[in-house]
Amino acid sequence: MTEEGRDAAIGRVLRERKEVESHLAVLKSAAHKMSQSLAQLAQILDRNPEDAWFYGQSANIKGYAPRSPSFNTADFNIQRVADLTSEIRETREALDRLNSEASKLGF
Repeated sequence: MTEEGRDAAIGRVLRERKEVESHLAVLKSAAHKMSQSLAQLAQILDRNPEDAWFYGQSANIKGYAPRSPSFNTADFNIQRVADLTSEIRETREALDRLNSEASKLGF
């Protein structure tokens, strides 16, 4: 490999690795947000299930107003969770591959 070719390969790998790391951070942030919503809902369901309410539901039934924030049902789509965790694994694999390539190139 010529010096120019090696430099181009290094640049490509480092650029791709940075992009993949950034994408992985976004995915992990989304997973964290989901986990916080799930934990909050679980806590409410455990302590006061009557306080769990969702957007689109009446907030005041027979004089009872829920004391918790409302939830969005889309936040609890298990297929979305499955897709996100799968994408995180795939992104980790891509990052591992790029780290291996960078290591072979001396980085």
